[in-house]
Amino acid sequence: MSEKRMGQNMETTDGQYLRLIELLANYDSALEQLQKGFQDGYIQLSRSNYYNKDSLRGNYGKDYWDKNYTGQLMAIVEEKSSKPVFDIVKRKVQDTHENEKEQDNTLIHRKKGPKSNEQKAQIPKLKQDYDPILMFGGVLSVPSSLRQSQTSFKGCIPLIAQLINYRKELLTLAEILSEQK
Repeated sequence: MSEKRMGQNMETTDGQYLRLIELLANYDSALEQLQKGFQDGYIQLSRSNYYNKDSLRGNYGKDYWDKNYTGQLMAIVEEKSSKPVFDIVKRKVQDTHENEKEQDNTLIHRKKGPKSNEQKAQIPKLKQDYDPILMFGGVLSVPSSLRQSQTSFKGCIPLIAQLINYRKELLTLAEILSEQK
């Protein structure tokens, strides 16, 4: 009976070690992808700075940013199957700016009478997400290398979340394996 129990214990331990090796391989490949994404992003950013060297404002960087911008993505930690999972989600668009506009419109058009609820419901207001690259120029005046840089950096965001999840799973698995010895 003890031989059977030892055999089962060895199989589970072997499975855990195989899972550990698989996680390490996945972590390594995701880390290489992240490195490549950041490398491409910085190369494109330096290329756009080179083409922008004669402008009055200088290089694209901290001095060029709009400080009022609120990010579009948000990191959350959820409990899934008794372990925390790190995830990136889109932030909900706040309609505070639209409410101010509605109040201004009611003051301007107060003599025309209130609109019925049916008319308000017929016109859906779709608020689009603000693209932060527009702070560096209009829609058509943003250099393509700066757009490519943004695309490279945005591609790195899910990889960061994936790396965090791999690392947490690696640490818990290593802890379990060290307790079994």
